[in-house]
Amino acid sequence: MNVELTHPFILRCLSHNIILNDCQLLSTFCSRVEKQSESSMDVETYKGDALELLTEAFIKLSPIDKRIGIFNYSPTPEGTPGVDGFGIGFNLRPATVQVKWRSNTDYVLTANTDHLCNFTSISYRVYKVNVEDNENMLIVTTAKDLHHYTDAEMFGGQVRTINREKIIQLIDDNLSFWKNFKELWDDAKNKICPK
Repeated sequence: MNVELTHPFILRCLSHNIILNDCQLLSTFCSRVEKQSESSMDVETYKGDALELLTEAFIKLSPIDKRIGIFNYSPTPEGTPGVDGFGIGFNLRPATVQVKWRSNTDYVLTANTDHLCNFTSISYRVYKVNVEDNENMLIVTTAKDLHHYTDAEMFGGQVRTINREKIIQLIDDNLSFWKNFKELWDDAKNKICPK
């Protein structure tokens, strides 16, 4: 299995070594990204892009993990509205991912405030996610969760969520993940900008 990271944050990051050296926890990753984002031109985009790259890494490094449920994953091109990545679900049909960074760990995402309505409509229309599928749209967030009304009423239970707690279960103290993430980031950066 050949895994490569492709998200543009690979080059946009001010220092991935500062973020990843001796990093073993989501909280460490987030606090380092928060601090580094203060020196960027667009703080919120910086943090969101960092989480999109982390998400790309744990999806690509876990193609058979049913908690994630996506393989052959690719980030969408920059500026693509509503969907941050796409791949194939475990039912071998199209799957999409939306990533939402929230610094407030008690925050609950809602469809309107957090601009999630486009996620489902673009997933169906552009990425051809089957409207009958209940596992092929995934929101990854550092927030506490997706609001129950948004989940049940607006999305009809068709959108899965990997929230902060679930990310922690996947990657905290998972030394193999952090080692592979750093190596993949180094490889991607060196491939784009050889020394």
